[in-house]
Amino acid sequence: MRFIYKLALIISIITIIGGCDKDGNSGKTLLSVDFKSGEPLRYRIVSNRDITLILEDSKGIKKQKSNEKLEMVISYELIDEDIYSNSTIKATCESIISSKQSFSKRPVREREPLEMIKGKSWLFTVNSLGQIQDYSGLDKIIKEVGASTIKTRGNRRIKSADMIGDFIATQFYMWDVIASIDKPLKGIARGDSWSSYQPIPFARVLPYERIVTYKLAKVPTKDDDTVVVNTTSSLAKQVVDKDSHVKTNLEHLINPYEGSYQMKGMFGFLRGYKVVDLNGSGEIEFDFKNGRLISNTQNYKADIVAGFMFPLGNSVPELEVNQTIEVKEVMLGNK
Repeated sequence: MRFIYKLALIISIITIIGGCDKDGNSGKTLLSVDFKSGEPLRYRIVSNRDITLILEDSKGIKKQKSNEKLEMVISYELIDEDIYSNSTIKATCESIISSKQSFSKRPVREREPLEMIKGKSWLFTVNSLGQIQDYSGLDKIIKEVGASTIKTRGNRRIKSADMIGDFIATQFYMWDVIASIDKPLKGIARGDSWSSYQPIPFARVLPYERIVTYKLAKVPTKDDDTVVVNTTSSLAKQVVDKDSHVKTNLEHLINPYEGSYQMKGMFGFLRGYKVVDLNGSGEIEFDFKNGRLISNTQNYKADIVAGFMFPLGNSVPELEVNQTIEVKEVMLGNK
């Protein structure tokens, strides 16, 4: 059965790319994710978020800035593969460093909860199209970190800002450029576009989504196996049902936090967050021959309005968020 399946897949690939000329200027390109036994893939993942709080009063406009940065090195090792080419992957956080600066320009002394995953491993299953089939291992570790972020004080549950959303935004969408293709077995041609919904990581949960649109910009040639995909990000329209519940396209994403809680600091003092605009761009490089991601860089700017916990005149707080997410393969021998 395994041989028959592999043979059928090879025949499909030959059929799809057989019409390409030597320079890859025509026909279709079939992208797939390939893990090789004994050859773990290692990636440096950096999420950096600059936030500017804009307040206006009778004396004019005041701006306060804060920053959140998370840097991880995560390895992905093939543990098993079934007859349908579903790969069981062991992911290990080899290193993790975080830094935060509050709106008062002072470094935040509280430890980033996500740092507890350093040295930890989790399993997930992904198919050759980059679609995660079993993410129970991811769910478990996210719940563990989420539970550690909330502290009980008397009858109140208090939570500090964290970067779990950044971890979710990278791990669930590591191979989304392939996983989101509508008909992946038919291949894609230069200029083709497709899109997916992704979360907007922030210091607190936001009930908004972004639309990431991919466009194939460069196909592999006889001299270069690199595939280049350009990306754009925009704000997805928020849909609310008759019961005032926000409908989401991201039901598969776990909520790290159980029960109700109060946010600590400025992000708790502000209320009623509303994302009014989001736009950005990026670029992805993919190794066609070896079926692996080389790099993925995403940059976008989000404009958010909010309100105060207590009435403070007619001023409407505005937040300008500049977000960068970078994923880059770490070659063997490099740290």
